[in-house]
Amino acid sequence: MIQKIHILQKRLLQKSEAIIKKNAIIRDHEKRQLDMEKVIARQPGPDMAEQLCFYQNDVTKKTKQMKAMASELNMHQTQINEYKRNRKSRNRTP
Repeated sequence: MIQKIHILQKRLLQKSEAIIKKNAIIRDHEKRQLDMEKVIARQPGPDMAEQLCFYQNDVTKKTKQMKAMASELNMHQTQINEYKRNRKSRNRTP
């Protein structure tokens, strides 16, 4: 009977150690899961991608407008220079 109690106590210790190891593994997995959830939470969502697309389209539109305005400015500067030359040539010839 005492021998049976010792055998049962050994089995109980072995099972307790196994449970402690499994609990440690579970805590490790839970910690990893929380870390991964934090990483995922920092990732931009679909609304951010949509907003980025909107901003990219807006920048493209503004760039086209800016280039058109630069062309107009260049054209007006050319006209002004031409007017200045015509004015100088008129002032020289009496």
